[in-house]
Amino acid sequence: MSSQYPTLVMMNAQPAVIIGSPCNGLVLYVLFAGFVVAFPGPWQRKLWYIPAGIVLIWCLNVLRVAALAINHQYSQQSVDFNHHYTFTFVVYAFIFGLWMLWARRLALPSRTADSPALPNALNV
Repeated sequence: MSSQYPTLVMMNAQPAVIIGSPCNGLVLYVLFAGFVVAFPGPWQRKLWYIPAGIVLIWCLNVLRVAALAINHQYSQQSVDFNHHYTFTFVVYAFIFGLWMLWARRLALPSRTADSPALPNALNV
């Protein structure tokens, strides 16, 4: 059966979760990367932050799939709700947190000793 569905997660030789194209995380990676690229900030930081964020989102998606498989094993009646609401909220909240980290901390130009930051002033 798993050869027909290469994205089928099995538990105890029983099908638990099929990872469909909308749930593989690709849209989330592009959404995250697009925001970071569009938001002002140093390109040197973008070049490491985007891949690091994609890896973190991928890890979260792996945990999400594992949690859904465990959920399917022990409480099938709540899988649909958790898939559509609980885990969607968790994943989007995590991505929002990554965006906030970028926008509030990492997108700012780095301060050097010879150019102190002035409140409400543009350092050129």
